[in-house]
Amino acid sequence: MKKLHLISFASWEQRFLLGASRACDKIKFDAATIFYSQKYSNETEDNRIKLINKLKEKNIAYYLEEVDFSSQSSCWKTIKSYFDSQKIGKNVVVDITTMPREIIWYIFLLLKQNKANIEYIYHKPECYGDWLTEDTDIPRFPLKLSGLSDISKKTFLIIVTGYDYARAEQICNYFEPDKVCFAMQSGKQFNNTSLNSKAHKTLIEEVDALTIDIDCYGDDCGEKQLSKIIEEYISTRNLILASLGPKQSAVALFRLAMKHPEIALCYAPSKKINMQYSFGCGGSYRGPVIP
Repeated sequence: MKKLHLISFASWEQRFLLGASRACDKIKFDAATIFYSQKYSNETEDNRIKLINKLKEKNIAYYLEEVDFSSQSSCWKTIKSYFDSQKIGKNVVVDITTMPREIIWYIFLLLKQNKANIEYIYHKPECYGDWLTEDTDIPRFPLKLSGLSDISKKTFLIIVTGYDYARAEQICNYFEPDKVCFAMQSGKQFNNTSLNSKAHKTLIEEVDALTIDIDCYGDDCGEKQLSKIIEEYISTRNLILASLGPKQSAVALFRLAMKHPEIALCYAPSKKINMQYSFGCGGSYRGPVIP
């Protein structure tokens, strides 16, 4: 039987503990790695301790690794050094539920380089709080995934949107692209269609953005819908792809960046996060990172 390694990122959110515990009950893991933020070490300590107790109960070997997410270079070096020093194995499930998107992409990239068989798992909440984040930081490209820019081409920005209007606005203002496309989550999850359109209506009009529907909860994480517009513009534009919507969009964007190395991935972190960001743990989604 193949050995299976779980990689997760600690959070104070209920779904971090509930989702990981549920996964450990349903999936036979041999080992687990829990990354956690230096900045929020105190806030995540209780959930980390509870998950460690669960891992001990299941006789799953575990490893803890602190990362400084405020520093891109430090974050990358820490994760790479960990992968270089630990025998993670060739079969890995990455729990992306509460993992920052840059770290998702770093882990996917390093595992791909190690020729691992990578799956993702995502646990959605039962509901969200009144607000998610505030005070958007400067948008940034993840290391090793910043694409190849052609100075003769104009910029086309594709944003997989969420409910955070300020993040999308910050990215548009920062890059001042020639063309913008908002990929908007369709479906009934948390009233996505109405809330997403309402949140971005003004910005769509201001930047004269194209809009497409996308289903990040589908089997392909929205990759097919994004591929269509990428194929249309990749020969004439420098493409920047931003993941601000459903977490599974980070999976789709990673796949597309692997197919088209000239594409730049982008994310806008937030300086202020609502500690009541989500409640409970709803359904889970699992699939291959590279089909």
